Amino acid sequence: MTRLFTLLLLFSVRQLAAQSDTSSLKTKEVEEVVVTATRTAKSEKDIAVPMALIDGKQIQLSGLTRLNEILAEQTGLTLVSNHGTGVQIQGFDPAYTMVLIDGEPLLGRNAGTLDLSRISLRNVKRIEILKGGSSCLYGSEAMGGVLNIITYPPSEQLTAGANFRYGSFNTMDLGGDASAKIGKVSWYGFVNRYSTSGYDLSPNTPGVTIAPYTNYTGNLRLFFPVAAGWEGRVSLRVFSEDQKPSYLYSSTGTYNQSGTILDGNFTATAEKTTINGWNLKNKYYNSMYKAVTHTVSEGGTDDGNNFLQGFHRVESTAEKALNTKHLLISGVGVTYENLNSDRYSGKPYFNTAYAFVQDDWRPAQKLNIVAGLRYDNHSAFGDQFSPKLSVLHKTTKWLRLKASFGSGFKAPDFRQLYLDFSNPSVGYSVFGTRNVIANVQDLLNRGIIENSSALLNGYYQINELHAEVSRSINIGFTADLTKKVELSVNVFKNLIHNLIETMPIAVKVNQQFVYSYVNLNRVTTQGVEVNLKSKISENLQVNAGYQYLEGYDLGVLESIRKGEIFLKDPNSNSVVVMKRAHYKGLYNRSPHSGNIKLTHNWKKLKLETSLRWIYRSKFGFSDANGNLILDITDNYVSGYSMWNLTFNKAIRNFSVQYGIENLTNYKDPAYLPALPGRLMHLAVFWKFN
Repeated sequence: MTRLFTLLLLFSVRQLAAQSDTSSLKTKEVEEVVVTATRTAKSEKDIAVPMALIDGKQIQLSGLTRLNEILAEQTGLTLVSNHGTGVQIQGFDPAYTMVLIDGEPLLGRNAGTLDLSRISLRNVKRIEILKGGSSCLYGSEAMGGVLNIITYPPSEQLTAGANFRYGSFNTMDLGGDASAKIGKVSWYGFVNRYSTSGYDLSPNTPGVTIAPYTNYTGNLRLFFPVAAGWEGRVSLRVFSEDQKPSYLYSSTGTYNQSGTILDGNFTATAEKTTINGWNLKNKYYNSMYKAVTHTVSEGGTDDGNNFLQGFHRVESTAEKALNTKHLLISGVGVTYENLNSDRYSGKPYFNTAYAFVQDDWRPAQKLNIVAGLRYDNHSAFGDQFSPKLSVLHKTTKWLRLKASFGSGFKAPDFRQLYLDFSNPSVGYSVFGTRNVIANVQDLLNRGIIENSSALLNGYYQINELHAEVSRSINIGFTADLTKKVELSVNVFKNLIHNLIETMPIAVKVNQQFVYSYVNLNRVTTQGVEVNLKSKISENLQVNAGYQYLEGYDLGVLESIRKGEIFLKDPNSNSVVVMKRAHYKGLYNRSPHSGNIKLTHNWKKLKLETSLRWIYRSKFGFSDANGNLILDITDNYVSGYSMWNLTFNKAIRNFSVQYGIENLTNYKDPAYLPALPGRLMHLAVFWKFN
């Protein structure tokens, strides 16, 4: 079936491409304006750093409802399921991607992953994806890139809409939005309810793959004038989720697990457009994330966990065009972040003060240089400077050359500094570096660690954690091959220092480990990304993308060179010294990935069709021989591809949508539990203007 779809697609593209030179397009494309790359509004064609844009039209045609689903179809983005569904950018794990809503960070990471399935797409106007180190503008966590989800603003006209979507596994998405202007106040409101019965990919084994859950999202935005020419903006977003009880099975018994999540964000902004030529913006942002889980054993013991995280930020920015060649933006701010959890000692908190400046310089008509620098003073790791430089040269009318250098960093998080957790059923313990010495000494005194000879890796020598730091280089071009065909190529290389790793530091009498964290490795990721956009005719558009990716632990390469790593020969089963050819790089990184999107508009029928193909090559999943390094004898996930198809039919103020995801019903229960197989849905939309 996959081959048939491929042949049909290639035939259609070839036939229509032959007609493209004779067809005439009278519609003029409107250039997209983006804000994430420079924190100022710029045309997409004037951006020198690598970025991608998903507009509202793409979201609507896809028929997808959650953020993780639409990101899976984008070039260079790979979904990763680990304590939720996150996204890799340029080979960086989800922990190194900053996730923003309307420019403000979301909380609620679990083991570094912020679960993107929490975010509804129904009120999203566009998604801007910035790739490479971006801490110059956004601070910690922006090592790999930035996702900025931009929601709809208030409208001055009365608009209203509603949607209902029902799909496989009793998945239901119901919601609505409205906007209007009352007096001098413009407002936009949005509500959404999403629920699913979950699914079970292994019915012959106890438990389910995904348990049932229901969540709600609400959003209110207000724009209004303030005295003396200031404009005020207020935004409130609330998310809640109820996770139904599900059974977990292990060697130690049966457990019933349930939980609730509450996520809230509040923003208040005051902006004045001109004060002696300056545009000033003052902003207060507050975010809260609360998670409560209950794991009840057969005997009725409740191993509950309460997690409450808060974040406050006050920021002032100023922007001014110094002359026709320089646009200056600068800002200062302070943040306060606190945590209250059963698994953390005390009530830890972070303070950060920061300042940044950026100059958008046009020394010549065809040349644009953007340079910036940020300074952060973090209470947990000290000072950090993050530079940025990007260059755009419009060499000809059809060719734009791009180069950028960016720095990213990630401060040690609460988990790595303050975690105090011992698993009662399995028996292992994990301690943050701020309390590891006291906790290990306590275990020694109690005889849980027999004697000091059981200590590993010299835990007394564990030093204060440093921030993880990346250096990113991107070089590429965008070429308008014809009026209807655009080709973009970007070559990237990232070098990460002070990567924080989990390390066993002691052995308990039950032979389970005590773990802590340490700055250990240097890692590099590199590759090339290619994107092709082609408007074959007025009604047909084809986009295609491909990424080649490599990722290596430089410490492992050095150990291989010294002959310090061994593995079992797959042919003789004897232990041999590991060679460079045996090492396959970092886990969970596919060397090859790509996508093709075909969109057709049948105007006479008011019918739009969207067909998307996604491909990911094989990748290393887990260690099989005990050397903790991905080599030729380890476990791999086979490469796979998926087709998604959506039909949208307009009927006056209504539109009806039918979609099928994963047409070929691809499943891999052992390694890819986030893929439930073929999914179908039917949706109805109503819009009033």
